[in-house]
Amino acid sequence: RVANACGSPEDVRARKDRGGSCPATWSKALHGPCKRTGSRQFRAFPLGARALPGARTFRSRPHHPRVASSYFADVAGLSMQEYGRLKYVRPVFLAILLLTYAWVRIGFRDIPLERDEGAYVYMGGVLLDGGVPYIDLLEPKPPGLFYTYALLYAISGGDLAWMHVWMALLVTGSALLLHALACRWMGQGAAMVSVAAFVGLSMSLQASGFSIQSEHIVVFFSLAGLLVLDRSLEKGSWSGLVLAGMLLCWSVITKLNGVFFALFGTVYALFAHPAREGGRVKMLGRLPLLGGGALVVLVPVLVVLWAQAAWAHIWLWADLATDYVARMTWADAMSLLPRRMEVMLRDAPVWWALACLGMPAIMVGPLMQRQRVALGLFVVASLLTVVPGWRFFGHYFLMLFPALALCVGQLANVIAHWMGARIEQGRALPVHLIFAIGVFVVDLCMQRMKYFEPDHTAVLRYVYTSNPFPEARMVADLINSRKRPGDGVFVMGFEPQIYLYTDTRSPTRWLNTNALMYVHPLADSVRSEVRHALAANPPRFVVWSQHFTSWMPPPRSDQSFLESYWNELHRDYRVIAWFEQDPTFNLTVVIGDEASSYTPKGDRYIFLAERKDGADT
Repeated sequence: RVANACGSPEDVRARKDRGGSCPATWSKALHGPCKRTGSRQFRAFPLGARALPGARTFRSRPHHPRVASSYFADVAGLSMQEYGRLKYVRPVFLAILLLTYAWVRIGFRDIPLERDEGAYVYMGGVLLDGGVPYIDLLEPKPPGLFYTYALLYAISGGDLAWMHVWMALLVTGSALLLHALACRWMGQGAAMVSVAAFVGLSMSLQASGFSIQSEHIVVFFSLAGLLVLDRSLEKGSWSGLVLAGMLLCWSVITKLNGVFFALFGTVYALFAHPAREGGRVKMLGRLPLLGGGALVVLVPVLVVLWAQAAWAHIWLWADLATDYVARMTWADAMSLLPRRMEVMLRDAPVWWALACLGMPAIMVGPLMQRQRVALGLFVVASLLTVVPGWRFFGHYFLMLFPALALCVGQLANVIAHWMGARIEQGRALPVHLIFAIGVFVVDLCMQRMKYFEPDHTAVLRYVYTSNPFPEARMVADLINSRKRPGDGVFVMGFEPQIYLYTDTRSPTRWLNTNALMYVHPLADSVRSEVRHALAANPPRFVVWSQHFTSWMPPPRSDQSFLESYWNELHRDYRVIAWFEQDPTFNLTVVIGDEASSYTPKGDRYIFLAERKDGADT
């Protein structure tokens, strides 16, 4: 193989004349003798050997960056000095790309929170206050979500703006992980294009790219786990397999959709990675290490929950979560999916179009079999992460974006391969860079008003339509202007972000008051517990959200508690503010004496009530 790589003596002399070098020299200098055969092997650049005209075909091996650079320059007919000037463009472009993303993303640091974001951050704060998941806070979320947002809350000091900054850094880390993974699967040029596509898609408004949603965390840990897994399979590292299992497991217990990335990693380890000595049998023997890494994370978490007596509540909420999923029928899901896809495509049309073109390119483009299988399986796994619950929420698509970005990178590979076969090889080298810069700039120009001059209220209406997220911030500001130390707040309707804005805690364990309407074996005890908590510590302020999306009542709902508390509320409290939406999302705000006599004209409003004695009793 080394002799074939070097070519004839005339080829070697010609390469030396133009500043090139011999592959045998690269192998000797960087790799030394092969551990198995004693011979010196040249590890070819995975795509360069097939993508560029005139290149020789070598046995597929993961490449060393210095070997890849020398080989790439040699095949392209460039001197190393010419290639050296070009290779520094890639890190500069990546730096500019990621800084641009951070600039745009941090511009949304003061945007009001969506209710899921509010719940996650609130959960993290309760844990830092000494609370126990599923006991002091009853939410049907995986345990990793509690602990991850507790960490985010701790490092940001509870400041919501700093949480956005940290999440922007996390997404930047995900982009770098994707770049490293794409380099291994498709080459450096395609990796650069993939990062540009990932950053462009991650800024998508309809996907809540500006948010601190948990999907960003799932993507980070999944990409980290897959990168470590790929490197470990290459090197035969047992410790690497354990670490990969730990990272993939954490993505699963943060959000259960991550299980599809974990399944992909398992299948990839079995069937997509080239077998070494011992074949599949030896590969099967390494899978327990991957599972052992998952247990290293999972077992301590479960032991802690068991020690805190949280098991019974976990199963209760698992039943409620199952009921929530079962409400969505197949017919409803199929009617919802086209509408969701329409808004997603309209929000980032360039990247979606290129990704759709790149999907078939996986099967026909210049890839080796292992890479083709890996990319195909990764796309399938990513598509499945959007499916659970059949609701196709926009922020679920954040987990699909790494796969779409790799498809765009593969499309750039096909274009570079096609151009390299028709024009001078040296001219074909910057195709990936030109492609990435051109598309990213076009996308920024199309979205410049949304990204660089964002109107936060308009953005929230554009993404979440009638959801009362801007009103929640207004209500909290009014409470803060009247609140004294020790005053309590209670929110009827699932808008937990109000507790964060007012720096208060819910008087009950039931953050999601929707549970007061559920029909389940413990329903009566839940309502009784909430009633006693409110009677024992009546809050000074009560926020009532009369928005359907704040309640999402199940088909079999018991609203008796809501009716009785409504009557008690109007007996013991006085309404001091109304925030009402009309059908076109215009907001009417009534504050002061007029609020006591105001009558809402529709069924989408929030009102704020203050206890008549003016203080907690």
